[in-house]
Amino acid sequence: MYVDPNSGQVLPDQPSTHPLIILYRMTFQDGRQQTFRVVLDRVTLALLSWPVDPPPDWARLENHRCRPCPLDPRLHSHCPAAVALADLAAVFKNAVSWTPVDLWVETEHRNYQRQTNLQKAVSSLAGIYMTTAGCPVLDRMRPLVQTHLPLQSQFESTQRFLSLFLFEQWARERQGLPFEWNPRAIQAYLEEVSLLNGAFAERLGTIPGQRGDTTANAVVILDSLAMATLASTETTPFRNWTRLLHTRRDADPFL
Repeated sequence: MYVDPNSGQVLPDQPSTHPLIILYRMTFQDGRQQTFRVVLDRVTLALLSWPVDPPPDWARLENHRCRPCPLDPRLHSHCPAAVALADLAAVFKNAVSWTPVDLWVETEHRNYQRQTNLQKAVSSLAGIYMTTAGCPVLDRMRPLVQTHLPLQSQFESTQRFLSLFLFEQWARERQGLPFEWNPRAIQAYLEEVSLLNGAFAERLGTIPGQRGDTTANAVVILDSLAMATLASTETTPFRNWTRLLHTRRDADPFL
């Protein structure tokens, strides 16, 4: 059951045959709008709304291929994440990253609205495309799309990623596999993600006729959030959060 964000009605969960849809609408100061409708398989969270045009040349797998990529170029001519981003990159290839926009995001359970700049809006949207397109490296973060949070802060990004990692280990334990909490393993994965983001930004730089910096900077934002994950646990918000947990444990003998 969930509450419809528009009508306020309590509705049953959608059947698994119905796709999951996330809508992004960006309104510019001159009144122009750009709308992107992301359609996902409700069960697998795989991207269903692929670009209709043939993949661009810059999306070829061997064009600035990321080092961790395990895909066989004989079977995959193009990078799936790049193909998924093709329309987004084409729309904003000449756009300036600091352009002000009014962002409206519709998800199944709630809506979001905020004044921001174009690179941050595109970064949030690009994160959906890149993790649902079938990239073997980013697939690990695909479950986060189920509870997509636009324009997330570093604190929110870190909290959500570490929660996903902890849930992943809990699921392993339920399957009879060892529970492994290893910060080095987390850091190693995040370093793979950073290598991917760096190569991806270079790939975006090869888009013909591109004069803007929006899409490349959007990937840089995703990379900075990922690479600061473990370091951010030493910042004030996480120290305060840790203090709250310790206070509650001291007050409750059952914890």
